[in-house]
Order: sequence, then C-alpha cells, then structure tokens
Amino acid sequence: ADYFHTTVDDLLGHTAQAAFRPVQPYHAAREYPIPIIGTVRAGWGALALEEEYGTEYANVKNPENYFFLVVKGSSMEPRIQDGDLALVHKQQTLEDGDLGVVVFGDEGEGTLKKFIKKGNTVILQPFNPVYEPQILSGEDLDHLYIAGKVVETKTKW
Repeated sequence: ADYFHTTVDDLLGHTAQAAFRPVQPYHAAREYPIPIIGTVRAGWGALALEEEYGTEYANVKNPENYFFLVVKGSSMEPRIQDGDLALVHKQQTLEDGDLGVVVFGDEGEGTLKKFIKKGNTVILQPFNPVYEPQILSGEDLDHLYIAGKVVETKTKW
C-alpha cells in the first residue's frame, strides 16, 4: 500500500469507493539544468571556466557536482562526435578504464580521453585509432589534473 501510495482497504476493494490512484514512482526522476562550459584550462585544484554556453538538463543527484562540455575534434570518434555534449561529474580521481576530462602539460591542455593506469604510468587513450595515445609518467604526472569523470554523452542534432 505504501509503495502505491494508497490504503490496504483500497487494494482489497473494501471501501465504498475503491478508486484508482496513479502510481507514483518512489524516486521520481528529476532533471536539473547543468551549465555547459566552453573550455577548461590548467590550474592545480581548480577548474577554470572561460565561457558558458547555456545549460542542458540532466537527471542527476547533486547537480552542483556536474558540468557539460562541448566535445571538439574527432579523437573520440566513432563513439563521441564533434559537437556532442559530455556530462562530467566533478572529481579528482579516475579508475582504470574511466572516460575522463584531464588537464596536463606545461600549456595546461584539457582533453577528454579514456584513462588507463598501468603502474606508475597513465595513458590517455583516444577511441579513434588515427590518434596516438598520450603517455604520462614520472614528472609528467605532477602536471596532471583530473577535472572529472564523463558519465554520459548526448548528441545534439
């Protein structure tokens, strides 16, 4: 009865007016507006936003922990296309095999790649075989900042 938001009598038909009541899901889905940011740049412990491209709605808990990026380029094709939106959960760590947004190098280049950890080496692997993976080890890892984990992508037509 609790699950269907009704009474036991209604379920058993013991009331004079055992009326149908629409079923409400226990955890109703709720979409929140999430900002679409244009670019990320280097900054230890911080994500710098240069431009904002409006918002896109996403079904997430704690919407303040997410942002969207507009994907540029073809290194993640065929799965992720130029112009797609990537929903990113803000976090400072990634597990081996996660798709992440990372900032690395002296110029603070931001990129969206598959994160592969092998011992003391990190490989930033594109999906597109035309592109070479970026291999980071030693001092390069001191200049690696994880902005977040990609949890969803959306294609805009």
